[in-house]
Amino acid sequence: MPSALLFLRECLNAAIDRLRGSVWLALAAGAIYWIVTLLLVRITAAFFHGTPAAVLGILFCQGIFGILLVGLARFFLCLADGEAARFEDLLYGFGALWKLVAGVLFGWLTGIVALLSLLVPAATPLASIAVLCLFPLFMFGPFLIADGAVSGVMETFIESFRLGISHYAKTLAIAVTVAALFVLGALLVVGVLVNIPICYALVAVAYRSLVAQPR
Repeated sequence: MPSALLFLRECLNAAIDRLRGSVWLALAAGAIYWIVTLLLVRITAAFFHGTPAAVLGILFCQGIFGILLVGLARFFLCLADGEAARFEDLLYGFGALWKLVAGVLFGWLTGIVALLSLLVPAATPLASIAVLCLFPLFMFGPFLIADGAVSGVMETFIESFRLGISHYAKTLAIAVTVAALFVLGALLVVGVLVNIPICYALVAVAYRSLVAQPR
């Protein structure tokens, strides 16, 4: 079995094992995230498509979304480390100005597909592939912030890039799995509530494993 797939299997098994002791807590955190995401989608949908207001709406919502991702990273990193996770951890991204800025930028990066879908519908498939290939390079940004491993915006993205490029095959395997689980969860609707804890625990475990490996 290729090392990337073996790494994926090990991380997935470890993530599920970490979640067993805190299933309801993880599901509750996922539900909070899901509800907030739905509210942000409703806000975005309130703007007219194809107008500057729509672009601003997406940028605003994706910025908030990115800040919340830092909090989710903190929450599931605690679970991955076997520590007690608290709901207050979900607000970790609001703890400092640079964390806010980094979270907003991360949210904007993840919102590129949505923005291109709005402006150029025909570019959606190509944009999706491009983002999926680039995602491993900035996927660990929120986790670096949550882990206290960085102390600035530029450092966050530089270190995330270095971590991702040093183990690209492994991080790509994680990214593809996360994307597939989210798509599947979106199709099943309720499946999102289950997939959110699994996906974030998976990335948290992968992060912990990769930072301990030589680059």
